[in-house]
Amino acid sequence: EYIQAIPVEYTEIELYQYDTNAISKLEFIEAIKAFITTERKIIVYNMVYNNESQEYIRHRIK
Repeated sequence: EYIQAIPVEYTEIELYQYDTNAISKLEFIEAIKAFITTERKIIVYNMVYNNESQEYIRHRIK
């Protein structure tokens, strides 16, 4: 149902995670799992912050 709420015109999604508590991490994992298993043609990136360059790095999930 999370993915169904995303408008169909979106072809790419960037996921950011700022919270470090365990429940938030589990919810983030569930969101990634939902994106991986969906039939929908959507490109998903996990955005990871690099402290050295002070930029986000895109890691493609799907």
